[in-house]
Amino acid sequence: MQLPQPDRAKAPAVVNTAPVAWIVVIAITLAQATEAFTVQGFPALAPFVAEEFAISKARLGMLTSSFFAGGFISVIPAGWAIDRIGVRRSLAIGLGLMAVTVALGALTHSFWMLYACLLLAGIGFGSVYPATTKAVMHWAPPRLRGTMMGIKQTGVPAGGALAAVTLPVLALSLGWRGALLIAAAACAVCLVACHVLYRTHPDEIHAAVRGGRPGPHADGRAPLRAALRNRDIWLVNISGLFFLATQSTMIAWLISYLRSELAMPVVAAGTVLAAMQIGGAAGRLGWGTVSDLVFGGRRVPIIALLGVGTGAVLWILSFLTQAGYGTLVVVSLLAGLCGIGWVGMVTVLRAELAPREGVGIVTSLGSFMGYAGSLLGPPLFGLLLDRTGDYRLAWRLLGLCAVLAGLLVLRARERTQPGANPIA
Repeated sequence: MQLPQPDRAKAPAVVNTAPVAWIVVIAITLAQATEAFTVQGFPALAPFVAEEFAISKARLGMLTSSFFAGGFISVIPAGWAIDRIGVRRSLAIGLGLMAVTVALGALTHSFWMLYACLLLAGIGFGSVYPATTKAVMHWAPPRLRGTMMGIKQTGVPAGGALAAVTLPVLALSLGWRGALLIAAAACAVCLVACHVLYRTHPDEIHAAVRGGRPGPHADGRAPLRAALRNRDIWLVNISGLFFLATQSTMIAWLISYLRSELAMPVVAAGTVLAAMQIGGAAGRLGWGTVSDLVFGGRRVPIIALLGVGTGAVLWILSFLTQAGYGTLVVVSLLAGLCGIGWVGMVTVLRAELAPREGVGIVTSLGSFMGYAGSLLGPPLFGLLLDRTGDYRLAWRLLGLCAVLAGLLVLRARERTQPGANPIA
């Protein structure tokens, strides 16, 4: 006689997650680094593109923000998809779409065709951040969540730093199209690596046993409605909008600023941008560790300080029209430490405010608002330059944007115990 089988759909997942969790962190950090190599690396190629297409600064800003336009379109649907089909498949689809469309963009010969290809790449890019965030919330123990999220988020500035150093050199030898093809190839290689390394979490396996339903919020609408009613998530998301507008604008315009105002060679300017990305990587890892070990898991005070710190550094940058290379590297490093290093803290704070089974859609909602900032920041910065030609004014206004981001998050109430879920 056959014994009754346990209800696997309702059985709690009991696994030793420690070894697998670190393998997962390696995989998702690689995914973040690769998408950043392409998205944040493109501004290093922007001067070459602008020269060939003879476009205005406003249009150049449109190109550098085109990825975020695609992410803006796709990130909410991607959140629902991630909660239903899982992290592994979502990463494969996103990275695959990026590889194909970035390669097509390298073959185009018009501004609008290139913009369209990069926008389509952004649709794939829009799924990477919420998918990797959900992976951390699944696999990381609460006491290490800020640290693991910080490690994952270091992939973005690490990939951006590598791109800032290598892509200008590649563009000088292969042209910007050849450099862009290499970025597309990197996305394809990362797709294969993530498929091999990533492990599906037991919660996703149990969801598959239930026919793809992620749990009590089967269609993803209940956690989304809860998030839309939650004041604290709104504050964090609006803060993220201003933070991302600041970050994407800094990255998009630093090289152009150094070349046009300080007459710096493109390769040297790329190393200054790489210093900013290195500072961002250090910040994303360091601030997560400080939050976990020093502040007992509190995120809000650190985020507020980073907003004010970014504003102060950008104000200093506005005066450095005659600065030497070493000074610019130090200031750029500090700008990255604050103005790029904030992401892990905002990401984990938002995810901790979300119900466990709705992390994908709630993270996507935050990304949707953040991408709006990334979509608007670089073109508006370029438009201001077209109208005034004054980088000093532009950097100062951008600094005020960062300060506003820090002040907004001070009004948010975070959970008091690791793993607490205010809207679950």
